[in-house]
Amino acid sequence: MSADTDSTGPADEDAAAPSRPGPAGRDRAGCGLGRMLGRLRRVGPAERMRILVIGGRAIRVAVREGAPGWPPLLLCNGIGASLELFQPFVDALDARRPVIRFDMPGIGGSPAPVIPYHLGTLAPLLAGLLDQLGYQ
Repeated sequence: MSADTDSTGPADEDAAAPSRPGPAGRDRAGCGLGRMLGRLRRVGPAERMRILVIGGRAIRVAVREGAPGWPPLLLCNGIGASLELFQPFVDALDARRPVIRFDMPGIGGSPAPVIPYHLGTLAPLLAGLLDQLGYQ
């Protein structure tokens, strides 16, 4: 199962608008919807953001397509850092280089796992991610 989210369109326009106080004095940036819209806005314009389920774990993935024949660069963030942290680095790379980055389970836009993950589960998760995206 995958849910594609285009990083351009009305959601971006809404996310770029200043925060407006809502009920109980909370601004939109502090609510779950505001945080999600902010995350979508920070992903590069040529990237596709989606949630993929791999081995029973849902993870949020951003894929920047590159030139045919170029192997993708797979970026693994540190514990507690979302994929947006890599945006300046991705922006500095040659646009022909495909880039795949993701949120670890329970970080950023990836839901918390039922069973905590550990380093030993990372390799099969990444292998499944690359398989699902069509990379060898």
